[in-house]
Amino acid sequence: MSKSYKLYETNQIDLNGKYKFIKHIQTGSFGKVSLARDITNDSLVSLKSMKKTKKSIDIAENEILVLRKLKNHDNICQLLDSFELHDDEEGQDYIFLVLEYCSRGDLYDLIHEHCLTDFDIMTLANQIGSAIKYIHSQGVYHRDIKPENILINNEGQFKLCDWGLATTIRFNDEFGVGTEKYMAPECLLKKSSNTSPTNDQTSVDQQYLFDNYDCKYADYWSFGITILSSIFGTSPFKSGKNKSITCDYNFKNFVHLNKSHILYDIYPSMNFSCFEMIMNLLRVGNDEDELEVVQEKISQRSIDRFIDDMNDSWKFGFVEEVMFDMEDDDDEDDFKVKDEESQAANTATTTATTVATTAMGTSSSAPVEKSIKVDDSSNLAVINYDGVDTHTTKLPSLVQSSYQSSKSWCDIIDNDDFTIEYELAGFDQLHLTDKKKDKVTIVEHELWDESVVY
Repeated sequence: MSKSYKLYETNQIDLNGKYKFIKHIQTGSFGKVSLARDITNDSLVSLKSMKKTKKSIDIAENEILVLRKLKNHDNICQLLDSFELHDDEEGQDYIFLVLEYCSRGDLYDLIHEHCLTDFDIMTLANQIGSAIKYIHSQGVYHRDIKPENILINNEGQFKLCDWGLATTIRFNDEFGVGTEKYMAPECLLKKSSNTSPTNDQTSVDQQYLFDNYDCKYADYWSFGITILSSIFGTSPFKSGKNKSITCDYNFKNFVHLNKSHILYDIYPSMNFSCFEMIMNLLRVGNDEDELEVVQEKISQRSIDRFIDDMNDSWKFGFVEEVMFDMEDDDDEDDFKVKDEESQAANTATTTATTVATTAMGTSSSAPVEKSIKVDDSSNLAVINYDGVDTHTTKLPSLVQSSYQSSKSWCDIIDNDDFTIEYELAGFDQLHLTDKKKDKVTIVEHELWDESVVY
């Protein structure tokens, strides 16, 4: 780093004569981000510094040009200033971007530290959706929408940031731009007459070998994956070490085999309205479609329908209520909670903290009482939350994104030859402690269906 920057970090000088160092925010391969105070108006700013190289020049200049075009939108992190400094000792130039400071960090950290409420998700969808519609109206396409590129300011507003990969070319032939697990499938594979598919690409992959792709609908896809990640705390598709996301089992099923209901395997608690809502952003073709048909289906992605469905359904939540239906057993107790604090009354009470980020920026933390009660008459164990809407509680996924099931639930339902009945063996031995749980086995019974002619 330049000598002047080192003096800035030790508060010996004000950088560019006006920015006083306060603390470090982030250090990365591109450079450093620090919190500074603009002494001319006593405001806090984020100061991004990077060494001037061929790559950094392209990124910085692109971000500056884009942000100068996208002024005065509440949900876009604004560029306040930019300048360059030369270090005589190193003979090196440095680029500095002065950006709006967002004190609450980024969405990625938020969704991994707290459960977002349904109201938070609705606010996020409307605010970032508004930002996306605005930038598209200005002829700008982000190409790297993800939780890490959404910041939250002190008033609780969500702001889209990091425009280094943005473009003004809607129909683009730059493939592989962005972050792979949030990238639309049409952005991953480039058509080339001189190359043949790699070992990682099956013949099915050929449906997505395009000459170019529409950045507008690619942004919609990335927005949809971001919303799913925000609701459930994890992205639906994963890329392994030295392997493309196109090798991911769930990605292959969802994209190439057009099995959209694989989302229920990835997120078992997701309800139907959430599924219908998110599919407005994740339309894809299938392996039998011609290229023109695939492109037509991609163009059916609609951010307007998504926002309308979100505003209509968010009050009802995005997950199913948690209920366990237990069969009678010969044991003395149908269901036992073996936590030391709940053995006497068959009721476990814990305290959870919910953090809600409202559109007006009010952040609150309140204790919420959660209880598990057993109804002896119905043999149902119901989890209740006192003082908070049950729909605002995010439940952990029971299936990892890379889980490879031999048969999905939709495959089971579609089987017309026989009905499969599942029963849980040894359920009475399950308990809510950190101790090792007894094995649960699944037994399949083939039942004769009289409605089917054999």
